[in-house]
Amino acid sequence: MRSRLLAALGAGAALALLAACGNGGADGARPGATGKAAGDEVTVGLVAPSTGVYGLYGPVLGGIMKGVFGHDGTSGLTFEQADDAGDPQTALTKVRQLVQQEGADVIVCCVNGAATLAVAPYLESVGVPQIAPIPGPGGLGEFSTAYSVGFYAQQLTKPFGAYAAQELGYKKAVIMASDFVQGHDVADGFKEGFTSAGGTIVKEVYPPLDTSDYGPFLSQISDADVVFGFFGGADAVRFVKQYAAAGLKDKAQLIGLGPMVSRLVLDQIGDAAVGVEGVFHYAETGTASPADEAFAAAAAAAAPPEVTPNFVQANAWTTAKVIEEAIKESRSSGDSLTEAIAGTHVDAPWGPFSFDPTTHYPVLKGLLFQVVKGPQRLDHKVLATFEGEK
Repeated sequence: MRSRLLAALGAGAALALLAACGNGGADGARPGATGKAAGDEVTVGLVAPSTGVYGLYGPVLGGIMKGVFGHDGTSGLTFEQADDAGDPQTALTKVRQLVQQEGADVIVCCVNGAATLAVAPYLESVGVPQIAPIPGPGGLGEFSTAYSVGFYAQQLTKPFGAYAAQELGYKKAVIMASDFVQGHDVADGFKEGFTSAGGTIVKEVYPPLDTSDYGPFLSQISDADVVFGFFGGADAVRFVKQYAAAGLKDKAQLIGLGPMVSRLVLDQIGDAAVGVEGVFHYAETGTASPADEAFAAAAAAAAPPEVTPNFVQANAWTTAKVIEEAIKESRSSGDSLTEAIAGTHVDAPWGPFSFDPTTHYPVLKGLLFQVVKGPQRLDHKVLATFEGEK
């Protein structure tokens, strides 16, 4: 884990991370690895990018969480937000500031998987619980105070790789993913599942983050019946559009981890996304349960009416609900906030939500959906479900 973090962070952030892994006396470390119980006043800090290639995530996460906290009226709750621009070293700096200067009791962080891992040792050293709000890297179970509302990449991509070979009948695959920690995690999971079930990986291609022209990478696709991809934000918009423009949709089925064709980017991609398939925990098909209806109402209140509820909003809503319930439980029982978070059960927009006590990630099922043309907009049509890895 430590060598992986150092490679992801670079020299400057690595030194800061190593310092954070100690007892943190200079940072005012709190006694006990799991921290303290919720007091009358609780500060929640969100660290997420509002600028950079993933800059659309921060405002969406913050908007929903503020809306939930304001609407439900949890007493004594203060919400603070900071922009890390998707950079691990910046994330660590912002988290330290929120803890040391703003007295943050809970940190919601991060969007970039390397940043999520970068802040976990520091937050453990000072006993402040961390909740990662969207799908991210594996390994948070190694830190006593770190939990994730989003799944880790292999939790869905490994079983889906096996499903693609065994149930969907794909024989040869090309993997294309952004060249960063989470991109490789996504790819490794699919590769392991696909090859263990008899499939062959023809080629792996890793364009850098914030690529504008995917032509040189798309030209490497050949002799495959499926392309499994992972791109997010502006990269997802460009990749899916250019995949269609290159005439590849009729040659190899494009399937990606959910953010590649989520509602967050779907309208920007347009008809180029029709027929593309996604693998995720949540399909944006409309309301189907009381929790989904409550989430949709919160999303509508926090965003312009033309914005359809999306997975980032759904995860933000669930994160806020977990925090609210944990505060209530901690105040009532005297358990630390971390212990209360670990034991929280809520109804998420996609179904019952709880944390696995060993991995610290959610217990969930995977969905395979396809982008289709609806009467008013592009929609998700669920094709199948499969079990996520424990």
